[in-house]
Amino acid sequence: LFTVNEGEIEKRLTEKYPYISSVELQRNWPETLIIKMSEAQPAYALEASEGTGYILLSGSLKILETDVDNLEEGICLVFGLECLSPELGKTAQFEQSEGYKAFVSLISELTSQQYEKVTFLNLENPIDLSITYDNRLQIRLGSTVQLDYKLQYARYLIENEIDQKQKGILNMMSVASGKASFQPKTQIVDGEDGQIDEFYFPPEAEKPYVSSTDSSYSADVSGENAEGGEP
Repeated sequence: LFTVNEGEIEKRLTEKYPYISSVELQRNWPETLIIKMSEAQPAYALEASEGTGYILLSGSLKILETDVDNLEEGICLVFGLECLSPELGKTAQFEQSEGYKAFVSLISELTSQQYEKVTFLNLENPIDLSITYDNRLQIRLGSTVQLDYKLQYARYLIENEIDQKQKGILNMMSVASGKASFQPKTQIVDGEDGQIDEFYFPPEAEKPYVSSTDSSYSADVSGENAEGGEP
C-alpha cells in the first residue's frame, strides 16, 4: 500500500474508461485498497469533422464517445465548433478561435446561473450567438458582451412573461439599451408582420436576477400598452 500512486491510478482509469469521471482511493490497513469511482455524464455533442455522427463531451469537456449516431434527450448540441484530433478519455482540444472563447463564456455562465433545458448552442457567428431553450425558444444573444445580464433577463422573461408552451424567438441583443423582444413562431412560419412583444428594464445590471417566486420586480410588456414605437 505504501507504493500505490493515487494520481497515476486515477489517470490510467479515467483515460482508459472515459465514463469514469473521478477516482478516490481509500487505504484500509494493512492490505486493503478501496477504489471509489464516479460516472461522467454526457453534456454536449459536437458534429464529427468527417460528418459521421457526433462526439460526446462531459460537462468538463472530457471526450466520452465518438461516432455516436443518435443523441439522447438532455444533451446539448453545439454548432460552429470543431474538436481537434478527438481522443477518448482526453479533454477536448479546440482551435483558440472567437467561437471557442464564446463557447467557454457561454457554458460557464449557463452553469453559473443553473440554466437547464438548453438543447442547442449556435457559435457559428461570435457576434450573433444564440441558444435554444426547451426545444421551443431561440434566444438571440449577440456577442458575449453583458452575457450574464442577457441570460438573467432572458430567464426572467421565460418564467414570467412568455407562455410555457409558446415557441418563437427571444431577442436579447439590445439589452444594453434596456429592451428585448419576442416574436411568436406562428408569425415566423406564416411570414406575418404581427405584434412583436417588447420588454423594457434597466439598461445596466442594477438588479440581481429575480425568480418567478419573487413578485417584487416585473418587466413592462408593450402589447396594447406599449410605451415604445415600432420594433
